[in-house]
Amino acid sequence: MVILGNYIKVSSFLFCVIFHLVNVPLLAQKICATPYFSLPVFDRDNIIVQPITIPVVVHVLYQFEDQLKSFDDIQNQIVSLNADFLRLNPDTIQTPLIFRSLAADTEISFCLASQDPGGEPTSGIIPIQTNEPEIGITNAFFNSPNGGSDPWDPSQYLNIWVCEILADGSIAGFSSIPGENSDWDGVVIDYRYFGFDSNLIPHHLGRTLTHEVGHWLGLLHTWGDENSCLVDDLVDDTPLQMQPYRDCPQGDQISCGSQDMFMNFMDLVDDNCMNIFTQGQKLRMHEVIMQYRNAIVTSAGCRLVTHEFDSEISRQIRIFPNPASHWLEISWEQQDRDYHTHLFNVQLFNTQGQLVSAHNAANKISLRTLPAGLYLLSVQS
Repeated sequence: MVILGNYIKVSSFLFCVIFHLVNVPLLAQKICATPYFSLPVFDRDNIIVQPITIPVVVHVLYQFEDQLKSFDDIQNQIVSLNADFLRLNPDTIQTPLIFRSLAADTEISFCLASQDPGGEPTSGIIPIQTNEPEIGITNAFFNSPNGGSDPWDPSQYLNIWVCEILADGSIAGFSSIPGENSDWDGVVIDYRYFGFDSNLIPHHLGRTLTHEVGHWLGLLHTWGDENSCLVDDLVDDTPLQMQPYRDCPQGDQISCGSQDMFMNFMDLVDDNCMNIFTQGQKLRMHEVIMQYRNAIVTSAGCRLVTHEFDSEISRQIRIFPNPASHWLEISWEQQDRDYHTHLFNVQLFNTQGQLVSAHNAANKISLRTLPAGLYLLSVQS
């Protein structure tokens, strides 16, 4: 078995783009434990908005097997998170017409880390069995000697801890505050609200994470955390709102003299009612990244770790063309530098770890049906 650490670059895209997503609506949380905070005023004329990809490491702390999340659970949650932040979520049609012009692709996306802080390959997932119940409500979750998992460098990674917060499930998640001087930085999600779990309808499809990552990037609740029309969320294009909404309101909702944006990801409605970040929220998140999380923009966490593999007879695999657009050819490069065709079993995976193409007994494969992006290549001879 020869596994190539190199990647295939199809066409000329510079960023990994999600083209196909799970066709399901996603989630809000039951109780948000993140406190109110404020940020300094930024000179918005100097804000340069550019696409940003944030490496994610998921620390899974579990006592029992039913608390352990699978690789597929975690991958699907990251896909859903990207869908919400890139406005590729399938329920955008539910955004009321009055707000559609305000809706934003935030140009912020997330990848499971492929490189750890030491530069070694990683899955971006750290499963830890712990003996601590309700570990998420204590300081133990970010402390490995106490049964938790130490955070990776928060200037380079978004740390997500998936664990039991409270046994009754009454707190779904919380986030650290940008710029806060604390022992941990990241997001904590109760295991029952991470990924997709039909047992927790209507809070069952992963939008707790969308909401909390919004906090991690500096967003407040849309009603400003006080039941008053005098308190704002510091975003210009989200209307003033008296209080949070629950369940799934029907029709227009009015408070503070205007229609409320209860379907915003930073409100507390059910999963199938959330569907929008605004242009103002996008700008605020980019402001926060520039002010507090600027180093993460150049993090190596999403870069692929490459290795060369040589057998005892110094055989290598030649892959061409690369970048490729329509087809890809594979051959042996032997010690005498001659190239020889050979039959290979080939698998292509996208950067989410999903198998997108498989070819048996082939040395030339077609790429015409694949969207542009980065792909991992596995070759078996």
